[in-house]
Amino acid sequence: MHRYKTGKLLGLCCALLLISGCATQSTQNRLAQNALSESRTQQATLQDLARLYQAGRQHQQAGDFPAAIAAYEKILAIDPAYVEAHNGLGVVHAQMDNPQLAVRHLTTAIELAPLASHLHNNLGYAYLLQGNLADAERGFQQALQFDPENEQARANLMTVRQRLRATGE
Repeated sequence: MHRYKTGKLLGLCCALLLISGCATQSTQNRLAQNALSESRTQQATLQDLARLYQAGRQHQQAGDFPAAIAAYEKILAIDPAYVEAHNGLGVVHAQMDNPQLAVRHLTTAIELAPLASHLHNNLGYAYLLQGNLADAERGFQQALQFDPENEQARANLMTVRQRLRATGE
C-alpha cells in the first residue's frame, strides 16, 4: 500500500511539473509575442515620424511654413525628444521672423543633442536675427568647435564679427 501511495504521489508531482512547465512555456510565448508586437509598433512609429519629418522638410523648403510647423508639432506630440523636429521648428520660426520661438526650440534641440554642430549654428543664426551678436558669435564658435568644417557656421561667424566691429562692441 505504501508503494502505491508513493507511486501515485510521484505521478501527481510529475503531472504538476509538466503542467506548470506548459504554463511557463505558454507565458514565455505570450511575452515573446508581446515583445515582437511592441517592436513592430515601435518600428511603425519610427517610420511614421520619419515620414512626418520629411513632409515637414518639404513644406519648409516650399515656403509653406504653417504646414511645416504642423508636421513638426505632430512629431513632437508623439516624441517630444525628436531633435530634428525641434530644429525644424527653430529654423521655420527664424524664417518667419519669430526668433524667440526659434531660440526656444533650438535650445531644446541642443539640450537633447549638445554636440550637434548644425544646431549651434542655427541657434547662433536665431540670435543674430534678434540682434544678440554676442550670443550669435558664441553659437557659431560652438558650431565650429564641434565641426571645424562647418562652412555655414564659419561664414556666419565672419558676418557677426564684421557687425561687432562696425558697432564697436
